[in-house]
Amino acid sequence: MPEKPSQHTKSDWPITIGTDILGGTRMFHGTHVPVKAMFEYFRRDYSLDEFLGVFPSVTRDAAVAILNEAECATLAMAPA
Repeated sequence: MPEKPSQHTKSDWPITIGTDILGGTRMFHGTHVPVKAMFEYFRRDYSLDEFLGVFPSVTRDAAVAILNEAECATLAMAPA
């Protein structure tokens, strides 16, 4: 069962928009790693641990927070 969507504030949100880096790409906060890269890894059947091994600047907490938000958003859009 997914958790409720988080109530992150702007200061603790795990995503940063790199306006001066990568042309506005959404990145993991404090890194130059695009969030999209994590989902691309999953599409290619890599695990979260493998992704974190390749991108050690991404914290597990940040990755899990983004996955939780994605799950909640997906389920909220699903027809009842």
